[in-house]
Amino acid sequence: MYRGQIAEISNRADWFAPFFVQLVDDDGSIIDILNPSIAFDCTVEIADNDCDWWRPIISASIADGTVLAETGDTGPGFLWNFSEDRLRGLCPGTYKFGIKITTNGEVNDIMVGTIVVIGGNR
Repeated sequence: MYRGQIAEISNRADWFAPFFVQLVDDDGSIIDILNPSIAFDCTVEIADNDCDWWRPIISASIADGTVLAETGDTGPGFLWNFSEDRLRGLCPGTYKFGIKITTNGEVNDIMVGTIVVIGGNR
């Protein structure tokens, strides 16, 4: 699992994933998340940082089309997109950020950290 500050983003602009995420197994092979037999699912969330528990404010998922699982230059992976309309509701500040995946019914956090939202141009 990756931990730390993920990014600094504007609440007045679209935010596309800053990297293409690929899952790698123990032998270093990229996992084919596009294979329907592994039942891959993914959720990316921005949550309130003032609470002791996780309370998502906005999220992206494969189900709503804002997380895309696709084939990149080196194989299958995923990325996300938060539109400016969705980010506009976030006040400038520090939030929790997380990526949760499900493969073959097993749920894992692969990223947990913070994200800084700055007030963008109007």
